[in-house]
Amino acid sequence: MRIAGLLHDVGHGPFGHFFDDHYLEQFGLTHEDIGSHIIEHELGDIIRRIRRNPGGRLQPLEELDPRQVAWLIRRPSGNADEQEGHPDWLRRLRALFSGIYTVDNMDFVLRDAYMSGYNTRAFDISRLIHYSFFTESGLAIHARGMSTLINFIETRANLFRSIYFHRTVR
Repeated sequence: MRIAGLLHDVGHGPFGHFFDDHYLEQFGLTHEDIGSHIIEHELGDIIRRIRRNPGGRLQPLEELDPRQVAWLIRRPSGNADEQEGHPDWLRRLRALFSGIYTVDNMDFVLRDAYMSGYNTRAFDISRLIHYSFFTESGLAIHARGMSTLINFIETRANLFRSIYFHRTVR
């Protein structure tokens, strides 16, 4: 999960999504396609050699699988076949990379709100994480965390309205 969080945007070209829309699209590619290739083929050996995690050392036969990391960062296509062969725990974690409140979104909203001077504490990320959990249906949030989720969504919308879509940026 941590490696996927670190590498989820490794395939971005210059100018982020603009590059996807105005260059990669002509080849039927996205930054996720490129990122997955980089993770599996360029960084795969390095990822497999990682022997520690925050909980301690990996067991002798434990190994991080670059294919799982690459699969996590890809937006789901909606094709049921793409889910096959992946353990349930991995399918659930994918919601953290593609959904309403992803690790990427939470990171850039906090960073950009702070760096732009919009808000130094845009939303309570600790509370949002604390009240998030998985159900049979997937990623969910407890009712006590709804106000924080709403605050996050409103902050993100305000950043788009006042900063990302500002006439100077356009």
